[in-house]
Amino acid sequence: MPAMGHGDDSEVEGEELPKLSHEVKLKELLRNLNSAEIKLCSNASKDFIKLLRGRAGGELLRLYVQNSSKLTELDQAWNLQLGKLGLSYVLKVISAILSHPDGVYNSNDTGGVGISRALDKFAHSIIEEKLGELYKELNSKEAKRQNAALLLLASVVRRGSGLASDVAKSFDFKLPIFPKLVEYKAKRIGTTRKHSTRQAFVGLAMSFRIAEMGPTVEGDLVNISGREDGGVAAELAHGVLVIACTDPSNGLMPDLNRQPNPLKGNLKRLLDLMKKLKATDVDYHRDLLLAIVKGRPLFGSAFMDEFPYNVEDNASPNWFFAVSLAANLVLSVGSGMSFDFKPEDPPSFSNPDVQSLIKCICPRPFTRAIVNKGLLHTNSLMKHGILRLVLEELKLLDSLITTIESNYCSSDHMRCKWLSLKQDIQNEVRILLPDTQVLLSLLSSLSTHSKSLESSLKRTADSEISLEQAMGHGDDSEVEGEELPKLSHEVKLKELLRNLNSAEIKLCSNASKDFIKLLRGRAGGELLRLYVQNSSKLTELDQAWNLQLGKPGLSYVLKVISAILSHPDGVYNSNDTGGVGISRALDKFAHSIIEEKLGDLYKELNSKEAKRQNAALLLLASVVRRGSGLASDVAKSFDFKLPIFPKLAEYKAKRIGTTRKHSTRQAFVGLAMSFRIAEMGPTVEGDLVNISGREDGGVAAELAHGVLVIACTDHSNGLMPDLNRQPNPLKGNLKRLLDLMKKLKATDVDYHRDLLLAIVKGRPLFGSAFMDEFPYNVEDNASPNWFFAVSLAVNLVLSVGSGLSFDFKPEDPPSFSNPDVQSLIKCICPRPFTRAIVNKGLLHTNSLMKHGILRLVLEELKLLDSLITTIESSVVFTFFSEYPFQESGVKP
Repeated sequence: MPAMGHGDDSEVEGEELPKLSHEVKLKELLRNLNSAEIKLCSNASKDFIKLLRGRAGGELLRLYVQNSSKLTELDQAWNLQLGKLGLSYVLKVISAILSHPDGVYNSNDTGGVGISRALDKFAHSIIEEKLGELYKELNSKEAKRQNAALLLLASVVRRGSGLASDVAKSFDFKLPIFPKLVEYKAKRIGTTRKHSTRQAFVGLAMSFRIAEMGPTVEGDLVNISGREDGGVAAELAHGVLVIACTDPSNGLMPDLNRQPNPLKGNLKRLLDLMKKLKATDVDYHRDLLLAIVKGRPLFGSAFMDEFPYNVEDNASPNWFFAVSLAANLVLSVGSGMSFDFKPEDPPSFSNPDVQSLIKCICPRPFTRAIVNKGLLHTNSLMKHGILRLVLEELKLLDSLITTIESNYCSSDHMRCKWLSLKQDIQNEVRILLPDTQVLLSLLSSLSTHSKSLESSLKRTADSEISLEQAMGHGDDSEVEGEELPKLSHEVKLKELLRNLNSAEIKLCSNASKDFIKLLRGRAGGELLRLYVQNSSKLTELDQAWNLQLGKPGLSYVLKVISAILSHPDGVYNSNDTGGVGISRALDKFAHSIIEEKLGDLYKELNSKEAKRQNAALLLLASVVRRGSGLASDVAKSFDFKLPIFPKLAEYKAKRIGTTRKHSTRQAFVGLAMSFRIAEMGPTVEGDLVNISGREDGGVAAELAHGVLVIACTDHSNGLMPDLNRQPNPLKGNLKRLLDLMKKLKATDVDYHRDLLLAIVKGRPLFGSAFMDEFPYNVEDNASPNWFFAVSLAVNLVLSVGSGLSFDFKPEDPPSFSNPDVQSLIKCICPRPFTRAIVNKGLLHTNSLMKHGILRLVLEELKLLDSLITTIESSVVFTFFSEYPFQESGVKP
């Protein structure tokens, strides 16, 4: 049959078999699934799934369920293959059947109701009778069997909320193996892994509608997503929570505009969940909170009414974060919000939607007194926090008033109502927003500060921003923004360097943190210059490195060096002549690390302490990012074959209920993405292509793909040309890039296809060059790879056209032989796809093959249409620019 993709010529041609052949084939497949011979069972499973996914899949499904409503043969196959590898093949067939769209309840398909009911009953029987057997599959150490069990569970869950709820109640989520199924199990470079359970686990996790599971599960997910360095477990928990809390179909978020059945949601339960979030401390919690309130004043106002943070005590260390969260909440409420007011039916001031908006514009916890106090505070950070909140409130108010005023064009009677609503809102807000006099005083103080700053610069006063203020600690006068003389910089610098050289780990740790804070603060550039000018070889840091070697203290020293080498004021800038000496000194120090210290860094990487490994990775990344010369030196000198190296990229997910303080994956990614592989030669590119093409290559493949995309599409990396860049166009390296493109297995490997499409996107030159040497045979349409090659060509033409800008000047039309025009023509009519091949494909009896060629022709015509439209628009522009409309008084 055509859907299976193998068989005799008539089947490849797409001829349909009579119903009798369906029955015969179905009996054969079911018989082989019940075979003790594993090869027969495996082939039957694959063929059954191919048929179900093909054009005749719906008919095959109905034929089977109508003849065997209890799916008896599959139940027998399950029992026969129990405990054997063959069970995984049976489970996959059942998953495909339960997931088939023709088997899911549809009120408009009365004929299919019986089918969906039968499959629901079978799914229920799995939950009631077979969970123990699925636990055995999950506890096996064979990823293939584990995957099949996860896929089956996901297919049951996706059949509806009732079954999802049953699985949630019955399934033992505390199985010790369960959290391990989400781990990345990265292998060493040079080996492959056929199966990974992570994708199937994610599929199961995202299938659940957690609104059916109750607040307890929600609370668990909130805790998991809030763990420091929670890795993929936190990521998954966050993803599930966002979907559950923002998609109205999940029962929490209301959708009262939905017709014919509005969804009431569950405001109380959602608000309880929002209050559990540690939104000032945890990024995932903040992002979830903002996603819930986005464009929804009802939720913004409800949360603000019970704002779980103290904003009265502005001396609290959490005060600024609470105010920033409030500002982000107001911003999120306003972003993407549509005011559903009807011109002919103005709402009253007491309307719930209007009141919700007013509560977001003037949040209850931020009284006029608190806002006034914040705006008049002498500490600029506190002043800024409150000022930003007021700004977001005024922006939301402006959007509301603008919407009201846009409805003035209705009748006089309605206009009066709109005017009244506007006046009521302004009166209410005026009482709650800060005093006008306070705002004027604030503007005055800012103006005075600006003038005094300008005056001090003219006098070249010997004062700077307090370093302690930049660090965020010190006595009250420093918190208030008092400035220290330059002498304090030198004193502080000596103290920090002395403590970094201390044998006492606490002193060394604190000195490292303080040094990094200072470098990242407003006075960081001056501190860097001060140090390098006084110690061009960074002698004290070199001494600290040697003193702390082999001890935990070395990680703190490495972090300081990383911060120094990464500081923007220490990187070469041709416009900053005064900074050239600084950048040269730091480059020399970075070179000395490569030449003399790599052995020390290998020891840190080989330690089993993630904190030390991270520090070494961060330092290497900071060296690499200083420029192509240093990046090339690291690439040549560093031993990338260290056995520990690929392991640093792994997700080391812990069991649920435990936390991990440190993970090396993020630092590893940072190092990997720092390299400019254009400096490293085709050999490294080839290695990365191979790694990204490995089946189930996990994080290693993901990283290799990410580096390749950046290297091949970012002009600054030397491969991709940018001839429009001024004053120095980049020629790139077309030949090398084309050689790389031809190495890609773009019809077999997703990462390879995505890289190829990223390279040609909006670039006819690369599309045409690749098409001229298209590495796939398209003449033999009986080849199993023919359809995939055609599909790739379709995507290539589509990608060339997407985002393409035709840089033709109306006053300077290109010739037909222009290289850009010829590149476009070669994409519109790719050389391998001759008229004969296209005609043959369009007339083919197999609809799949016909569809492939037809889609290619469609994309070609769309690209041609874009080109012709651009040419015609240039003709019109030229006509209007040359015709003297203004002189003759004629309007075009």
